[in-house]
Amino acid sequence: MLGACAGDSSELESLTAAGPAVTGSPATSSSPTSPLEESPPDELAFTDFEPLAVVDATTGQCFDEAADLGAISQLAVVTEVSCAAPHDYEVFADFAVDIDGDAPFPGSSPIQDEAAATCPVSFEAYTGRAYNRAGPELYAAMWPTEESWNTADDRTILCVAFAVDGSKLEGSIAAD
Repeated sequence: MLGACAGDSSELESLTAAGPAVTGSPATSSSPTSPLEESPPDELAFTDFEPLAVVDATTGQCFDEAADLGAISQLAVVTEVSCAAPHDYEVFADFAVDIDGDAPFPGSSPIQDEAAATCPVSFEAYTGRAYNRAGPELYAAMWPTEESWNTADDRTILCVAFAVDGSKLEGSIAAD
């Protein structure tokens, strides 16, 4: 499940997530992986990607996605990219749901409330600046669905930043 967060929990909009996408992560390479790429040894080769399941994403990872973020489920696979390159989304926080992990799925509401309380504070800790709904980035929260809770043992909330105007983020939003 994904929630677009614009301030407080009353403004949290839940969106149903569906469908997998394509994904990957940069791999290190000591030689070019294609004739078009001339990477010096030990530099990231951005043409080599490994799948990144959303459920496995962590703080500091960036990804691109052709679909709207609301169409991405926790069980989807996305394209991980270097945060130094232009990217659609950046995970600025990931944290375990504050609910007994062995408990049955509690429903979206308590998880949504936890995301709405934690993501703005996490944004400030990650970026070094207070979250501002009028700022250049907004965030969305992705949390376990009943399906991901039961089939993937998903207990993680992700706070994901994106550009307000729909453009790509240029470089990481993390504080220096």
